Formats: sequence, C-alpha cells, structure tokens
Amino acid sequence: ELRMPVTGGDILLDYGHDGQVAYLTLSHGGYTIVTMEMRAKMAERFAEIDRNADVRAVVVRSDGKHFTSGGDIAGFMEVDPIDL
Repeated sequence: ELRMPVTGGDILLDYGHDGQVAYLTLSHGGYTIVTMEMRAKMAERFAEIDRNADVRAVVVRSDGKHFTSGGDIAGFMEVDPIDL
C-alpha cells in the first residue's frame, strides 16, 4: 500500500557569532521527515549562505524530537530520478 506523500516543512536560516556562523534548522514536526519542498528550500538556503562572504561555518540542526527520521520515500518515488 502506497501512502500519501508528506508535504510541507521548512528550512529556517539564521546567523550567529557576528554573522560568521549560519544555522539551518530543519522544521517539520517531531520526527522531521524531509519532503521535496524541504529539499528545494535547503538548496535555496545554501545558495543564500554561499552569497554571504562572512559565513565561515554552517550548523545543520532540527527543531524536532529527532534530527531527522529520513526522507519522504513515497514522495520521492513520485519524482523523476533525473529531477531529483
């Protein structure tokens, strides 16, 4: 039985330590399931960080109970592998 893909979630970006450290926070409930939307937002956030010459380190974290329980497999299966 194929379950419905999970949607939503966010990748939050903030800066600390005089702008030299970027913090990316995976935000999607207690288990932090990574969705296709979150993958796209992660790419956008890294592009933003890459444009900031002050950033020297990036910390990736989660605001859920677990860092991440992995990706939304059913959702990934609906995407063409080349696009993924």
